[in-house]
Amino acid sequence: MNHMASALRETRRFDEAMAVHHEVREIYRDAGNRRGEAGALYDLGVTLQQARRFAEAVTAHELDLGVCRELGDRGGTASALTGLGNALHEVRRFDEAISAHQDAIQVWRELDDRHSEAVALTSLGLALQETHRFLEAVTAHQDAARIYHDMDDLHREGQALTGLGLALRQVGRFEEAVTAQTTAAAIFRDTGDRHSEEIALGNVELVQASWRSARARAQARRLALRATFAMGGGVAVTWWLSWQAGVAAAVVIATADAIRSAARRRRSPPAPDKNRRPPTAEPSKPH
Repeated sequence: MNHMASALRETRRFDEAMAVHHEVREIYRDAGNRRGEAGALYDLGVTLQQARRFAEAVTAHELDLGVCRELGDRGGTASALTGLGNALHEVRRFDEAISAHQDAIQVWRELDDRHSEAVALTSLGLALQETHRFLEAVTAHQDAARIYHDMDDLHREGQALTGLGLALRQVGRFEEAVTAQTTAAAIFRDTGDRHSEEIALGNVELVQASWRSARARAQARRLALRATFAMGGGVAVTWWLSWQAGVAAAVVIATADAIRSAARRRRSPPAPDKNRRPPTAEPSKPH
């Protein structure tokens, strides 16, 4: 029946898949098979997330987590924590999501499951970005990209590099951000994921716009300091405010142009790719 539910989920027949998950859970619970019940709850949580019923997914993953902890099932616990963290992210409970991902990472490391650790690190980086903890997000994405690279998982490495580039932009490390995004774009091109490639290239434009505005602001500060000595404090302040207004307008225009260009890229229909992996994935649940 689990295979049936998976097939229904793959064809986006979510209500039918959820009905099967509930039935499987009842069968395992009536038989006293707690491990099987946990697996059914995990699968239910995944299907609920794909159906965008995130609050219910949180509940399913919490129930799964409770069962796995009762059983002392470390792998099941880590899977449940990763699924829970992703569902909490979707309902904007970011601090709880971060805590869940950090706990999952610790368990995956203890189990020496590097691939699942990298999945949780990527999710952690995204949650950290939502709370503006950008330096920590940089570290999480770097660690994930390194693991994926070591394991020759190119597509997921590209996803981690995309997240890394966005976090680096927020901390003003523009050159590194451009490198991360262009590397991601090259990986997506090599793996045939044209849609993700276009997104990464659009991110390059956003980074470059931010970089130009940062250089303009730095130049304005330098000129204002010179003006302070040349014209005196009061005149320099007036000149500085005028300059800042001009820089702000230029920044808005450049950023808007970059955003429009990125939006045009995103509106382009993605090339069909039967081998493309989904943007986010749960680690496989041990049964």
